Amino acid sequence: MVERCQSLDQDCLAQLLGNLLVRLNRARAPGSYIARLMGTIDLGVAMDIRTFTELTTPDERSLRFTPLGLATGGKLSPENAAEFQQRSIAAADLVPAIPEGTRSSFERLRTLHAYGVLCYDLFTVVADQTWVVLEQALRERFIEFYGGVIPLSARTEPRACFQRLTSRRLARHSARVEATRRVDGSSGSATRGCQCGSP
Repeated sequence: MVERCQSLDQDCLAQLLGNLLVRLNRARAPGSYIARLMGTIDLGVAMDIRTFTELTTPDERSLRFTPLGLATGGKLSPENAAEFQQRSIAAADLVPAIPEGTRSSFERLRTLHAYGVLCYDLFTVVADQTWVVLEQALRERFIEFYGGVIPLSARTEPRACFQRLTSRRLARHSARVEATRRVDGSSGSATRGCQCGSP
C-alpha cells in the first residue's frame, strides 16, 4: 500500500488512514464500528457506534428491578420498568421555596433516573451527581441566609464582608488586593473597615 504512495502528501495519508479504518472495522463486530468524521483525527480510540434502535433498547439489568425488589426469575416489560422507575422518584418533590437553579438540577437528575431503564450506568451517574445538587442547594441557602453578603472574620483581622462575587466583581476585588499589597506590603488591608452590606 505504501508503494502506491510515493510521496506522503495529504491525499495519500487520508487514503492510508481510510484503508486502515476499513481494516479495523472489518475486524470488529458489525454493530460496533469506529466513527470518524471528515476533518477529525482518529487517535486510535474506538467508540462503539450504536444504531438508534440499539440506543433505545432497554438495559436488561434495569428490567430486573420490580416494586417487590430484585427479580431473579423474571423481569418487567420495558413499559412497566419505565413507569416503575419514574414512579419511584416521583414522590420526591421539592418545596416551592427552592431556588430555580437547584430545582432545574434536581429535575435533570430525575430525568436521568428515568433514562436508567435504557442505560443502567445512568443510575450510578444520578447517585454521584446527587451530592453535587445537594452542595448547590446548601450554597444557595447559605447565600440567601446572609442576604447575598458573606461575612468573613479572622482572629487578627476586623470583620470583613463580601457580596456574592460575580466574575467582574471578583476581578475588581483581586485588583484592589494586589494594589494594596504593592503599596503597604500587607494582604488584608483592602478589606479593613469594610462594612457588611457595602458593595
